Amino acid sequence: MSSSAIDKISKTVDDEGIVRYRRMKKLLKTGDAGVKAWNAWRAEDSGQRLTIEDFEFDNLKLNGINFSNCILKSGSMANTELERATFDKSHIQDVSLQRSCLNRASFEEAIIGNTRDGLWTFYKTAMASVNMKHAHIDHCEFHTCDLRNTVFDEAQFKDVRFQYGKLMHSSFICAQVVESSRLTFSMTNLDDTSWRELSGNVVVMGSDMRNACLDKTRLSGAYQDRSCFDAVTLTDASFKNTDWSSVHIGNSDILNADFSGARLQNVRFKDNERLLNTKFEDTHLKSCSFEANQNCDLKPEFMEQAAAPEGIHIIDKETQEKIRTEEEERVSTAELVF
Repeated sequence: MSSSAIDKISKTVDDEGIVRYRRMKKLLKTGDAGVKAWNAWRAEDSGQRLTIEDFEFDNLKLNGINFSNCILKSGSMANTELERATFDKSHIQDVSLQRSCLNRASFEEAIIGNTRDGLWTFYKTAMASVNMKHAHIDHCEFHTCDLRNTVFDEAQFKDVRFQYGKLMHSSFICAQVVESSRLTFSMTNLDDTSWRELSGNVVVMGSDMRNACLDKTRLSGAYQDRSCFDAVTLTDASFKNTDWSSVHIGNSDILNADFSGARLQNVRFKDNERLLNTKFEDTHLKSCSFEANQNCDLKPEFMEQAAAPEGIHIIDKETQEKIRTEEEERVSTAELVF
């Protein structure tokens, strides 16, 4: 990149890191050449934190642009090509990315939030294979977005909603929902997603979760604000070693689910279409209820014991046999000594 191009970029930024938006837009309208010039200048500016405010970068081609360590505030990048763009460690507030293409973009450690009611940051946005590790997402809605293979590992959510989207094969490992807030999925495809060790208040409604992994999740809700799975397809879902308190599962299709090693307290299974071939091996259940479930193969005595305040611990058959054998050997040894 020539020194004259670098000088031209420098003139878009003042000494305090405030970007002169109109000059920058004129540069970026040149497409790939403008993006290359901007990225080359960013590589030489020693990571200066830039502020871009009240901007409009709609309908541009900005593939691969580097917006890392920027404050992007009160602007729009709607209908813009942003594939492989980098927003790492940026603060993005009240910015519209509607109908843009962000496939393979990165928002690692970014803060994304809205303060304006009715603003959809992400609407019909293409976001396949996006990196959102360690991101903080606050009061955002992802509406009709394609988020397949996107990574939200160790992200933090505060009142975030995914609606009418595709999240197949996405990952929420060790993600956290901020206390007194909620993470909601509505009419969303969550097949083959991984939620290992996710914690907080989660609501899933009218969605598919076939082959989803929720192992070691820690879900909880307040008394009338339960974590909830309503009208969800949970075929072949895994809930191993989960720790759930005040969770409601209703109007759902639960087939071949696995709660082995789970700790369930005040969990309610009600009005489910199917509750069949579900494993509760080595599971702790306390004050859990099973009400009006159709096609349920759980034994009445199991459901009665699970509802008891003192709870029930279900041990798998192999362990039961081992315990019985050890007890017989102990008794036999005691008789010989006697």
